Amino acid sequence: MAVPLLLATLAIRAVFTIDRYWIENIAGAEVLAAYVLFAGIANAVMAFLDAGVFVFLYPRIVSAFKEGNALAFKKGMSLLSKQTFIVTIFLCLMAIIIIHPVLSWLERDIYSQHVELLYLLLAAIFIFAISMVPHYGVYAMSKDKYIIGSHLLTLIVFLLVAAGLASVSPVYAVPVALCISLAFMSVCKFSAYFFLKSRLTWVSA
Repeated sequence: MAVPLLLATLAIRAVFTIDRYWIENIAGAEVLAAYVLFAGIANAVMAFLDAGVFVFLYPRIVSAFKEGNALAFKKGMSLLSKQTFIVTIFLCLMAIIIIHPVLSWLERDIYSQHVELLYLLLAAIFIFAISMVPHYGVYAMSKDKYIIGSHLLTLIVFLLVAAGLASVSPVYAVPVALCISLAFMSVCKFSAYFFLKSRLTWVSA
C-alpha cells in the first residue's frame, strides 16, 4: 500500500508545484512573483493548521476508531471539524486584513495590482483545509484507496480546468483551477467518509 500512497501524495504535491510553472508560462514572471508571495501566505495558513490542530487531533481519532470507541470517534471528528473551520476562517481573515499594509510597505505595484490572487489562494486553502476533516476520518478507517483515488483525480481535474481557462484568463486560470479541483477533492472525500460511516454499525447516524 506504500506505493499507491506515495503516488497519492505526489499527485497532490504536483498540483501545488505545477501551478507556479504554469502561471509563469501563461502570465509572466511578474505575475509569478505576486503569486509566489500570496501562495506563501496561504500555505502558512495550512502549516499552522498542521502544527496547531491536525497533529493533536488526528491521533485521537485514529486511536478511537482502532479501539472501537464510537463516542470518542464522533467527538474527535466533531472537534476536528469545528477547530478546522474556526481556525482557518480566522487565519484567512487575518491574512486579508494584514496584506494591504504589508503591500503598502513593500511598494511593489505588481503585488497590489494582483491582490485578488491572494483571495483566490486563500479560498483554495480553505477548501483544502476543510477536506482534511473527512481525509482523517477515512484515514482512521484504513480505507486509503478512497484518498488515493481522490488525489489522483484531483490532479487530472486541475490540469483540465487550468488548460481550459488558460486562454480565457491567464492570470486567474491557475488559482481558479486550484479552487475547482480542491472542491472536487473535498466532495470526493466527504462522500467517501459518509459512505464508509454509514456502514459502521457502531457509529450512530
